[in-house]
Amino acid sequence: MSLKPLEEYRKKSKIDTTELAYLIIRGKERFTTYVNMTQAVMKVVGFNDPRIFEMSRENLYALTMEKSAAVYSNVHVDNINANYLYESGQSFNQHWRGSIGAIMVIQLILAMGTEEQKALFLPNIDKFIWTTAYAQTELSHGSDVEGIQTTAVFDDVKDEFIINTPSLEAMKWWPGDLGLSATHIILVARLIAKGVDHGAQCFFIQIRDLETHKWLPGIETGDIGFKLGYLSKDNGFIRFTNFRVPKICLLEKYITVKSNGDVIKIGNDRIKFTGMMRARTLLLMSSYWDTIRILTITTRYSILRKQFKDSSGEEIPIINYQLQRYKIVKHLCKTYVMCLGLYRVMELITQNEELVPKGDYSQFQQVHLMLCQCKAFFTAWDFSCISESIQTCGGHGYSAYSGLTHSFTENFANTILEGENSLLCLQVARYLLNLAKKSSTGDTAQIQGQFAYLLDGDDLEEFNAETTKEALTDPKIVLKILRKNAAFFVKKTSMSFMKYTLEGVDLKDAWNKHMGLQLLNMARCHSIVTLTDNFYSKLLTLEEGPIKSAILSLGVIYTHEIFKEFSSSLFESGSLKGEHMELIIELLEEHIEKLTPDLLVLAEGIPIADEVLMSAIAHNNCKPYENLYDWAKKYGSLNHLPDGVHPEIAKTLRELRQQRL
Repeated sequence: MSLKPLEEYRKKSKIDTTELAYLIIRGKERFTTYVNMTQAVMKVVGFNDPRIFEMSRENLYALTMEKSAAVYSNVHVDNINANYLYESGQSFNQHWRGSIGAIMVIQLILAMGTEEQKALFLPNIDKFIWTTAYAQTELSHGSDVEGIQTTAVFDDVKDEFIINTPSLEAMKWWPGDLGLSATHIILVARLIAKGVDHGAQCFFIQIRDLETHKWLPGIETGDIGFKLGYLSKDNGFIRFTNFRVPKICLLEKYITVKSNGDVIKIGNDRIKFTGMMRARTLLLMSSYWDTIRILTITTRYSILRKQFKDSSGEEIPIINYQLQRYKIVKHLCKTYVMCLGLYRVMELITQNEELVPKGDYSQFQQVHLMLCQCKAFFTAWDFSCISESIQTCGGHGYSAYSGLTHSFTENFANTILEGENSLLCLQVARYLLNLAKKSSTGDTAQIQGQFAYLLDGDDLEEFNAETTKEALTDPKIVLKILRKNAAFFVKKTSMSFMKYTLEGVDLKDAWNKHMGLQLLNMARCHSIVTLTDNFYSKLLTLEEGPIKSAILSLGVIYTHEIFKEFSSSLFESGSLKGEHMELIIELLEEHIEKLTPDLLVLAEGIPIADEVLMSAIAHNNCKPYENLYDWAKKYGSLNHLPDGVHPEIAKTLRELRQQRL
């Protein structure tokens, strides 16, 4: 019996798929956890239902609540000790009830709550008895936390806080699970005691009656309405009017209010952010997992789809077209940059978690900025992969049954939430300018870690990469090219900023009105150094063999993509010449050909069951057209009308006929 096309293609590769999966997901133990949790969840929910695309929001919300409750009742989920992976949480094509609380609220209470508060709050959140949300963003303030207007005024007579929304603009707006689901929230509000504003602080408060689920007096809340995606998530608003909460609601591990209204701050403010750093990796892990899902679909379909005939009259599988393979590998290379780069990211987070309790903050800023860079690039790469893969799969890619469009609507938001990507880059830019300023006075103590290359400015200025293929496939040379480029723009941008200040331009005006484009470019040039270094720091430690060889080829393709994207800057800084680009294009073509036998195995790096993949065009049964037809008949709501006739069209045509008579 002949093999199915997908099985036949997999057999072309010499890569050990199990070892590859372990590498991508960072170890056998994590892989086992991923598989076990995904299987347990899908056993309860059955499969990702394609009918969700035609459901009303009310019915979709009801289905989400039903399936969430079934999973929480039948699958052991330990949110405190994390017996699941962020990757496995992506397997469901709806948004879990309380998912924000399971990640952010629990981590905040663990990081900022006292032992008494942890014992009081965490058990009911962990067991999903309480549904929680994180309420920071307001109508008029998002990333600008210091601009938040919601107030929590301490009443020293009743030992309570009085929470108010002072204006329409101060309404909390966007928090997931807030509209209908949440019983409790973490509220970010300005702590005011004895008339003194102590800035934005975190409060854990109850907002609904636990029996009736109705709002508590002094609260107005609801859903913010239809969005591009996240339709199964009740993103909400909330407004407070003299809403009173007990003093224990203030998370007070690092700040406390005495009964007389005196405020005492304990320790370093940065400690509370350390606990949130691991939670922020959710977007990083979901980004690389999603690109694997998308490229699994795209590559499988490219093998199954045939278009046009060769010289012998045989239809050609579109995977045989070089351009089609390029459309896949240009995103596949970034997938591996993400997942291998996470090894260093997680190591730094762990190191920082060990140092901070000892009062050592030497790695804190490094980790924070690393997460900013990774979030900005990973989510952008993911969305680029999604949108281009829909086009790569042609008309059928546009069908919801392709499995691609759902990621388009759901993951686009990731480029905005938790900090819009360009704003995150500007945080990196601010730090780079600060380093440049200190360096000019001889203070280089903070120029370390990912920024250490800036100490080699003179050497980098003199460096000129050889115009050979050997040089352009050497990770050390590639990194040096990128470092020369970044160092050039750090120097150029800092001098531009200095020029404005010498001309008497206000520092904020210089930053906001004149320097935005330069700052963003400088930060991006530095960030690509960081991400590339992270990638190769893991890749070069791998044992020689098919896996390392294939990913090294992906590295060459990644170099082409980065050189192309940053070509204007690389040429301006003198880091690249036209001859380099000619060679890297030749290398691109060579390595696309070299990777062809491994494409499917690399794209399917983490196994994703058909029930999770939710793709008619990439199902393992290798019947894309039969699947599309069957799914349209089975799941398309317009195909379930009596006799195939919609009553409105029958009525309209009847009226038209009568008018003509």
